[in-house]
Amino acid sequence: MFKKLVLSGSFLLLVPPALAGFDRWSVEFEDDPFSGGKKVMIDYSSSIRSGVFIECDTSGTGIEVRSVAGWEIDAGLVGEAAATSIAVDGTLVVEEVESLIGACGQSIACTSAQLDKESSKKFADAMVIAKKQVAIKDGISNKPFLLKASGSTKTGEALLKCLDSQK
Repeated sequence: MFKKLVLSGSFLLLVPPALAGFDRWSVEFEDDPFSGGKKVMIDYSSSIRSGVFIECDTSGTGIEVRSVAGWEIDAGLVGEAAATSIAVDGTLVVEEVESLIGACGQSIACTSAQLDKESSKKFADAMVIAKKQVAIKDGISNKPFLLKASGSTKTGEALLKCLDSQK
């Protein structure tokens, strides 16, 4: 019995996690009582500590793209500027938009880029037809986020609906 328990525990350590929400785009909707708008929150978790989060609020303009790098940030970098770029299926759709470096969670490095309505729409349109990959270069990591397109059609459509509802 003990041998079976040890073997099954060892097997679970060798199998990659099959957690819902990892390695695919997902979307949630929420009413915001403070802004009076409806929020569309999109995420792609590449690990427990890293991923991409996108937020659109019908009471605002454009979308926010937040990239969580997964490594501990040096406090001296917080508030500095970086440049975020986005490519979908190998085509650059957003080129070097200014982003701010910050700390997300427990001192985990992240950037936040506010895309104007035109860039947001271009990105959302590309998400709807994405077939293979969404790549986001956050300007602070040594390599870009290379994310699968799984779930991108639904999330792109949700972004477009939110953007159409903005002023």
